[in-house]
Amino acid sequence: MMRIGSENISFYLNEGVCKMLNQWMRWIGLGAVGAAASLAGCGSGGSSDPTDNTVSTNTLTAEQVQGIWRGSLSADEVNTVILPDGQAWAVVTHTDGSRELWQSDKLQPAGSTLQGDGKRYTFSLTSNSVAVSNFGLTVTAATPKTSVTASTNSGTQNWPLSLTIYDTRYDTPANFNEWIGNWQTQNGTAKVTWTVSGTEVGQRSLTGVGSGTGQDDCTYNGTLRTRNENKAVLDVNLTQTCSSVNIVFKGIGIMSSSTRASLTLVTQDAQSAALLALTR
Repeated sequence: MMRIGSENISFYLNEGVCKMLNQWMRWIGLGAVGAAASLAGCGSGGSSDPTDNTVSTNTLTAEQVQGIWRGSLSADEVNTVILPDGQAWAVVTHTDGSRELWQSDKLQPAGSTLQGDGKRYTFSLTSNSVAVSNFGLTVTAATPKTSVTASTNSGTQNWPLSLTIYDTRYDTPANFNEWIGNWQTQNGTAKVTWTVSGTEVGQRSLTGVGSGTGQDDCTYNGTLRTRNENKAVLDVNLTQTCSSVNIVFKGIGIMSSSTRASLTLVTQDAQSAALLALTR
């Protein structure tokens, strides 16, 4: 939870008083030298550049770092979605081609940073297994729609996270008409044919039928829903049924073009995950 203490209140008061005194002294003719001497206790006053949009570390919120981002996690490529309710979804692609999903449900203000913890899902290159471990994320600075600086930790390891490419398609609301129709995902001989349909306001049905090795008797039923912020990212709820066993997933959906979309999902119990690349 955000804590507002007396030290934060005094910071804002002092900053405002310093600015007013500085302007007043220049009006009455003290000049720059006199003003600087009289306001020595106010500090340097920070950047004077009116175009500097760097978010003050005293006001950092998930709303200010939201977006679809690309950047690096240490030496690896990372594609990240940060949502204004504090959700963070980061897909890491390693140099050997393996991938991981780092997912946190709640980034929250903590002192001068945003902090959250979550699950790290490591996908095997040679099987369908997914290894799960814990991780922590700390956002230390951000310029809205320009950059996010953060650090991550998992176990005894720490990595810098730098997001420097903001994808402007995030600001365009998802168009359900573009999602309507048939899609497919394929992994080796395992294939799922997906159908997006419906006319309900703010929601579309998502169904899938599996075929091939490991998918012969699997079906999928769920929904795509618009989110409160009405951006390009959709909420996804999906139930997989294989041999009468149900697994419930939640996640996000993003369309990158008229023929490509992605579903990034974690299980309800947070013990597994799936990265689905839809094509048509």
